[in-house]
Amino acid sequence: EPLSHLLEMPERYCQSCGMILTPDDCGTDATGTATDYYCKWCYAEGAFAYQSKDALLDFLLAHMPNSENIGEAERRAQYDAHLSQLKHWK
Repeated sequence: EPLSHLLEMPERYCQSCGMILTPDDCGTDATGTATDYYCKWCYAEGAFAYQSKDALLDFLLAHMPNSENIGEAERRAQYDAHLSQLKHWK
């Protein structure tokens, strides 16, 4: 059954931003080959979109929903703790 096969597949996450990777969301290396490690928004044609973790944190703070009205410093710390666990930012 295809659905059960999908449910057994391990989830892959972008090792830059942490987003769940689907085949359509994979980034590409310099040769245009898809990578299993980064999404197309973080990594395209062999180049990273965010040159520093602070640049990605700034983007996340500006664009991620904040329905609980958490303060900026606390949100930055939460995102930073998450990103620091990913391969690209270790």
